[in-house]
Amino acid sequence: MHFSIPVLASVCRGGYNSAMAQEIEMKYRVADLTAMAEKLVNIGAAEVGIVEQTDRYLDFPGRLMLAADSGLRVRRVPGRDDVLTFKGPRQQGTTAKIREELESACSPAGSIDAILDAMGMVELITVRKQRQAFALDGCDVLLDTIDGLGTFVEVEGPTLESVQAVCEKLALAGDPIRTGYAQLLADSRSD
Repeated sequence: MHFSIPVLASVCRGGYNSAMAQEIEMKYRVADLTAMAEKLVNIGAAEVGIVEQTDRYLDFPGRLMLAADSGLRVRRVPGRDDVLTFKGPRQQGTTAKIREELESACSPAGSIDAILDAMGMVELITVRKQRQAFALDGCDVLLDTIDGLGTFVEVEGPTLESVQAVCEKLALAGDPIRTGYAQLLADSRSD
């Protein structure tokens, strides 16, 4: 299925990067983010910062993108440009979540909303989170508190091997969660 993301992204500052970018991540539910932050500092991770994020997930009527295992997100962080993100279908056969991801900054904040509305996009769900970010061995380690859902650690990196190595350093055990926060939140509300 083909979507008009290049057209959308072309109106955003920074334009559209047609080079395929991949999101490679492993996510785990954790009980104690404070202990995880301390562990990260103790093994030499660099703290990047803490932000509040609001992620709006949108789709066409009929949920065409969702049916294609794809998504469109507008991320808002106070004091920053919005970021429009297209997420392609997840690769099968791996424990990590690996998918195409295209992003573009949209300025000023809120400017993309009128375009998405004019295209007939509808909001599916909003995810609000506090995110504390660390850098370790070429990967981003993200400590997330999701409103209405709980606490998680995400490790994102350039290769599956680098992500797995950082997960091992952090003693993240068990099967990672391949489902995104939007679906997890929607599932929790339907129970």
